[in-house]
Amino acid sequence: MSTVEITVLPVGQGTGTLIQRFEGVSDKPLSTVLVDLGSALWKPQQTGFESAKFVEGQLRKMENPTLNAVFLSHGDVDHTNLITSLLKKFSPPCANKAATDTLTVRNVYHGGRHGEYRAKNRSNCLDELDNYRSNGVNSIVSPPFGPSTGDLVVPIYQDAATKIYIIAGNVIASTTRVGANSIFGLKPIKKHYASNTTSLVLLVALTENPDNQQHFVLTGDTTAFGLAHCNDKLALSPLPPSPVATVTLPHHGSKATTYDLLGAQSNDPGDLAEENIRAFVARLRPQSLAVSAGEVTPYKHPAARAIKDFGAFLRLSDFDDSTLRGAGQHFFTSYFQRNELEVWHKEPDKWPATAGWKTVQTDMAVYTTDYFKGDPATTEALVVNPSSGQVKPPPPPSPPPYDRETPRCCGWTFQVRDGKCKVLKVLDLKFLSSAGVRRPESRHGPLLLQRFVSLPSAPSGEPPPPTPPSPADIAAAPGRRPPSEPASGRSTRLRPLI
Repeated sequence: MSTVEITVLPVGQGTGTLIQRFEGVSDKPLSTVLVDLGSALWKPQQTGFESAKFVEGQLRKMENPTLNAVFLSHGDVDHTNLITSLLKKFSPPCANKAATDTLTVRNVYHGGRHGEYRAKNRSNCLDELDNYRSNGVNSIVSPPFGPSTGDLVVPIYQDAATKIYIIAGNVIASTTRVGANSIFGLKPIKKHYASNTTSLVLLVALTENPDNQQHFVLTGDTTAFGLAHCNDKLALSPLPPSPVATVTLPHHGSKATTYDLLGAQSNDPGDLAEENIRAFVARLRPQSLAVSAGEVTPYKHPAARAIKDFGAFLRLSDFDDSTLRGAGQHFFTSYFQRNELEVWHKEPDKWPATAGWKTVQTDMAVYTTDYFKGDPATTEALVVNPSSGQVKPPPPPSPPPYDRETPRCCGWTFQVRDGKCKVLKVLDLKFLSSAGVRRPESRHGPLLLQRFVSLPSAPSGEPPPPTPPSPADIAAAPGRRPPSEPASGRSTRLRPLI
C-alpha cells in the first residue's frame, strides 16, 4: 500500500509544494514531484533556503535522486528562484557522477512564456532544468495560450498512486467568460496581473484506493480571471468529485487579485469576482485550506477575507497543537483589516483595533505556513476584551511549566494512506520569521483559550452547488460535518491572540 505526502513548504513569501510517494513504512520516496520552489526569503538561514534544504534531503534518500515531474505555475521569482540552487546541489546526468550525487529531471511543465523565467542577472531556470533532463534539451512542455487550456480527461502526469491534471494555464482574459452579467473580459489587464493569470492550476488526484480517492487543487498565483476559466472547465467535468480534500489559497491569499477581474489595483470586491469565488467554492467544497505566504508589505497576504470566502465548507481540524489545551486546535496567521473580526459576548464587538498580521486560534481546517507571530516566551496570548473591544494579555498559567515550543513558521503535510488523509506539521522553523528575521527560540507553557470570535460573513446570495455531470463519481467526504453544510452558518471559532 502506497503512502502519498503533499507538503506545502514554509518558504515565506513564495510557494513550494513537494509531492512524494512511499511504499509501506519506508522513508525513501519512490517518486517525487515538485510544484514551484521560490521565495522572497532565499538567503541562508531564511525560510526559503531551509525549505530548499528539506527538498534536497528528501531527494538524497532516493537511490537515484529523481524529480519525476516539475510543475512551474508561472515565472515569478517567488515561485522559481530556488530551483537553480537546488539543482546545483547535484550533478546532471551527463556528468557521469555517482548515482547518489546525480539528479534526473524527467518531465517539466510550466505556465507563461519561456522568457519570463529569466530572473534579473540570473540564468533562465527552464534552461537549467533542461540540463538535468534525461530525454535531452528542448523537451519542456507548456500548455497553449487561449481558451482550450486545461484538460480534465487525460492526466498530464501519473504514477502508481497519483494523477495530475491541468485545470487551467496560460489563460487569456479576453477569451474567458467571467459571469452571467459579462460574457468576456472587459478590457486588457495590466502586465503583472496578466502574468499571474497565466499561472497553472493543478488537480492532484490520489487514486490508489478507488473507493475513497482524495483530491487536491493547487491554484498557484491564479487570479479572478483564472478562477473564471476554472469554473468553465469544472462545470463540464466530473473531476474532481466534491468535496476536495484541500485547496491552496490563490496567489498567497491575495485580496487584490482574487477579487478584481480587471486588474490588481482595486481593493473593493466586485460583484462578478464574488460570483466567481462562490461558484468555485461551491463546485469544489474544499474541506481544508493551505496558505503559503509571508509578512511582506504591501502585499498583506493572506487576507482574512479570502480565508473566510474560500473556507465556506471547512471541516473541523484533526490536527492538535500540543501547546493548546483544547482538542483539534491550532494557530494561523493572517492579515486582518481594522474591526474585521466580530467578538460575541453579551453583544457583538469588533477586533482588531488596528489592521495588520494577527495570530488566531482555530479548530477549523485552515493551515498557514506563517504560523505564530507572537513571543510565546512570555505566554502573552492576547485576547479581546468583549466590553471595550481592546486587546489585553490573559493571566499566565500558574505555575508556568515552560516546557513547550511553538514554531514561527512551519510546513504542512497532507499524508494520504488507504484513502484517508492525515495532517502533519513539518519543518518547524522556530528561529525564523516569515519576514526573514532571526528570533530566539522560546519555550512556554500551555497557552490559554478565551473569547470566541468569527470572521466576516461570506458573500451573500450564495448559489446552490452545480449538479455534477456524473453523480456516481461524487464520493462522500470524511469529516465531522456533512460537506453539504457550509461553515458560514455558524461561528468559525477563532480566537484572537496577537
